[in-house]
Amino acid sequence: MSRLWQEIQRDKHIFPYVQLKVVLDGRTSEICSPLHDLIFGVDDPVLAYYFPPNHFNCRTTAIKLKNGVPSNNFTLPDIPEAFRNNAGVTGEIFTEKNAYIENTPDEVLKIGHLFAERFEKYQKLLKDESFYDVQFGDNGGLKATHKDHNHNRKTIVHEKTVQDLHFKNGDELILGDESQKMTQGKKIDGILNGKTFDMSTISGQGENTIKRALNHARQKSAEVAVLYFPDEFEFDFYLMKIGIRKYEGQTDYRFEKVIYIVENRIYYY
Repeated sequence: MSRLWQEIQRDKHIFPYVQLKVVLDGRTSEICSPLHDLIFGVDDPVLAYYFPPNHFNCRTTAIKLKNGVPSNNFTLPDIPEAFRNNAGVTGEIFTEKNAYIENTPDEVLKIGHLFAERFEKYQKLLKDESFYDVQFGDNGGLKATHKDHNHNRKTIVHEKTVQDLHFKNGDELILGDESQKMTQGKKIDGILNGKTFDMSTISGQGENTIKRALNHARQKSAEVAVLYFPDEFEFDFYLMKIGIRKYEGQTDYRFEKVIYIVENRIYYY
């Protein structure tokens, strides 16, 4: 996170606000959930204590904002003392390293995010001739690609980039079967952490670009919509927010999660 903090400080004249983003799923910690979407000025002293990570295996991150209204009427969570520290400011990963290690279970220190069910799936995929590029990471990440996945040259490069980013993030992302034998309307891009997902590469800043991408995912009945921005300079958070509102204004279909990826970082809307 120190690199991210350095970028925030470097760009604070252009992006004077920071918004905390918490991964909201079945593994979300009660420590971080109250921080979701809170906005602070870059120099707010709160960030000296609550800039992620805020606990072991913390997946919270922060995004830079050009415009924003600092949050108020919120209650800051009680984070472990060892994490009451902004590593980008102090240069220390933990304020109490010995206490951190002493209080961490041996099995957690040894295997981190390795989950037995994922490793079992990994072993099955290795034996399944329908899949290739099957990998299991030290942080529990799992990836594989079905041999009948659509290998369109214009899309596969971006799909592989997104797959690798999630894999490094400790997620499971399987690019699925998109052959003609699949039922029409069900040719989702694959499975992300057990949920069907559809990915759209976003190019340009048209007012209906995001809405069209989400409609495409809805037509496939995807549970998760992934918006990938290969050009960081074409990303505008507020334009994306408007596009999502336009989509929600025309249909009752709601995704369990909307993910957007900018500058090779994964964010959850």
